[in-house]
Amino acid sequence: MISGAAYVVKALQEENVEFLFNYPGAATIDIMDELYKQDQVKVILPRHEQALAHAADGYARSTGKVGVCMVTSGPGATNLVTGIATAYSDSVPMVCITGQVDLSLMGNDAFQEVDTVGIVRNVSKYAVTVRDRKDLGRILKEAFYIARTGRPGPVLVDIPKNIQKAMGSDVYPSEVNIRGYKPNTTVHIGQVKKACSVIAKAKRPLFLLGGGISISGANELMTQLVDKTGIPVVTTLMGKGAISSRHPLYLGNVGIHGGYAPNVAITDCDVMISIGTRFNDRITGKLSTFAQNCKIVHIDVDAASIFIFTAKVEDMDKIMGLTVGADDYITKPFNPLELMARVKTQLRRYTRYNTAGVTQEQDEEIDIRGMHISNISHKCMLNGQEIALTPLEFDIVWYLARKQGKVVSSEELFEAVWKEKYLDNNNTVMAHIARIRDKMHETARKPKFIKTVWGVGYTIE
Repeated sequence: MISGAAYVVKALQEENVEFLFNYPGAATIDIMDELYKQDQVKVILPRHEQALAHAADGYARSTGKVGVCMVTSGPGATNLVTGIATAYSDSVPMVCITGQVDLSLMGNDAFQEVDTVGIVRNVSKYAVTVRDRKDLGRILKEAFYIARTGRPGPVLVDIPKNIQKAMGSDVYPSEVNIRGYKPNTTVHIGQVKKACSVIAKAKRPLFLLGGGISISGANELMTQLVDKTGIPVVTTLMGKGAISSRHPLYLGNVGIHGGYAPNVAITDCDVMISIGTRFNDRITGKLSTFAQNCKIVHIDVDAASIFIFTAKVEDMDKIMGLTVGADDYITKPFNPLELMARVKTQLRRYTRYNTAGVTQEQDEEIDIRGMHISNISHKCMLNGQEIALTPLEFDIVWYLARKQGKVVSSEELFEAVWKEKYLDNNNTVMAHIARIRDKMHETARKPKFIKTVWGVGYTIE
């Protein structure tokens, strides 16, 4: 039987942790006492917790091992957030151990108590508070496993003081079995064949390489593939180093922070083979002008990265998504503007207003107070000027125009226009009306077209 604090040190040893980046505090002092009794895990003391998080991040990037850090509760934990968010964005494996007040004090605004798990949940791969001493071993084992497998990332384990003092078994688990987490280890051969077929027919193929190449240690294999195929290469910022920057087929970094030649290559290629990158805005810039004329073969260990870009729309015909272990994520070529138009059309076609039986199909065009609104072209003209409205803003104006001067309450607008439709429930009716007015003022110098009847609702003036 050993204490929870001693068990944490044993877990670090079992996971072959070489360095622990640690800034001590009252909520982790018991673990520090146990660290002092051994010399296998070396402790590195920074001058600030934020530097400690970045140091663990840098260690993980440079060695490929899991970076491990530990801080006290409250301000110690909150100082980790930027480092954790950085590791999450860049897929860096980290395990962050934080001290916490006793379980009996949690939720009572105790000294240096914060909801650490709640704070980092959206910028970490996994975050958990240990609530039972017998779960400590399983949770620590899972933390290291989750951090290093699949798409790597930071994991936070929050350990209350009473768990650190509690006595329990000294047996460390040898296996991990997480029902909801099964990292992919194989690839769908049918997808590979389809990708090869697309690439073989390409006249101007291009590799777009991201950080996934270096994270997976595939640099040498990637270089061999480039040499055999003769396909030029561009990289993201995280992908730099995927192949040597001196390689004759390497064009440079792409995107907003890239050079002219690689961005021209993106524009002119007819097939883009994207490996280990998630197409963030630094790469694509304006989606309407990004890779308009090419097919994309997107390969990534994380299926969510492909879903974000393709939006899971069945009738797209440009992106071929390849995820390790995926069943069938093959989709068709993708044109962002065409996709947006199709989605908007489908929303308007199948969404019916639920007030007084009004449907969008009943009227196709309306003229009111100098405004012409077409539900065919989905255009809104005011004094001869087109107002550039979003689909939601158009539907608000269309609904008010259909009411022909009747005052419509905020609740009615919400229920009729965008509840369960635009997933925009966090924005108020007032905010949308204000944006519509701003656009009308900028375009046609008529900001008061929609009148606000305070305490009642809105109407066409």
